[in-house]
Amino acid sequence: MPRRDGHRPALSNRSLMDRTDPSPDRSDGPAILRVLRRVPPWAWALPCGAIAVVYAVVWPSSEASGVGAGARLLLLRWGHAVAWLLFACSFVARSRRTRSSRRIATALVILGLATYGAFLAMIA
Repeated sequence: MPRRDGHRPALSNRSLMDRTDPSPDRSDGPAILRVLRRVPPWAWALPCGAIAVVYAVVWPSSEASGVGAGARLLLLRWGHAVAWLLFACSFVARSRRTRSSRRIATALVILGLATYGAFLAMIA
């Protein structure tokens, strides 16, 4: 609303951020969490993608002897790489900062956790 002298008050950075970023800035919690929250999502996607590539290319095939075939071999061979790829895609989607991309990112994280859990279950 304009003031009596005709000037509009400037938007503060906080009110502008509230309009574009659906997640509030959390100033509570340990200092390390405050620092980690400042890292942009795409920067988290890079190491996740690197881990996915490493596990897709470098695979301990010597430890897989006697595993057999089927779902167990598939999960042991690709489970870890696919989980990290899903985490990387989740961070890329989260960097878009729209409501639909956040939903997609959440679904990708859940799918990545399920894949990683299945991978760990096959190891045990």
